[in-house]
Amino acid sequence: MAQQAQRDPARLGAARRALFDRLIDHAAMFPPASLGVDAALEVDRWARATPEAWLLHRFLVPASKLPEIPAGRDVTLGVIVDAELPEQLDPRVDTLETRLERSRLVEGRGAQVFLEVRPGDEAGLRAVADLGANAKVRCGGATPDMYPSPGELAVFITGCRDAGLRFKATAGLHHPIRDGIVHGFLNLLAASVLAHAGGAGARELVDVLLADEPGAFAFTDDAFRVAGREFGADEIAATRRELFLGFGCCSFSEPVEDLRKLWIL
Repeated sequence: MAQQAQRDPARLGAARRALFDRLIDHAAMFPPASLGVDAALEVDRWARATPEAWLLHRFLVPASKLPEIPAGRDVTLGVIVDAELPEQLDPRVDTLETRLERSRLVEGRGAQVFLEVRPGDEAGLRAVADLGANAKVRCGGATPDMYPSPGELAVFITGCRDAGLRFKATAGLHHPIRDGIVHGFLNLLAASVLAHAGGAGARELVDVLLADEPGAFAFTDDAFRVAGREFGADEIAATRRELFLGFGCCSFSEPVEDLRKLWIL
């Protein structure tokens, strides 16, 4: 019973609920999981029946597989545009994601648009803002060069903040805390809160993005502490609403299990 109470979102405190609520877009069909449609939907169905389902938001699907999603499945969809979109978009589709250079594929489609730009591409962020879209950043990949440096990621975060852009992240964010060159999603959350609620510059964010010890982050029932500063639930919620919306991850169990091990959930 004690373990179940620890996992009950109503007992986690307002700060943790604000930080992790609907944080993860479930990307089970994408690498490295790369599950087929039926298997991915089954894993997603299992995840949404767990006590930690409140961490989940959209189910991500490639545009080419969108017709295979059963009509009766009640789930919000995010579409990664790998093919031409159907003329009539599924009403469950909430977001469309593609690279900035392919923005024409998602124009006027009646869903939130996220355009991926490389960290450090200031002109790219300006173009995203001019298009009235949201930004997307890739935090990892199959080779080391696909991992942006902490400095590049810090500049991306502050660039989005200063341009009034919301962003989401993808790739490589399976674990909360940084490990080698692999970014941690808790680091990314903390840097975003520090930038949005604390007004921090890129240099201060680099230290947070580099933190590789759990002790760099602390919670009380009502606050989140990072870099010697404390932020309440309202400030965190504003960050999640106005700057960092969440990230796509092919695994749900790995992030959840790590957060449990850290006694955060």
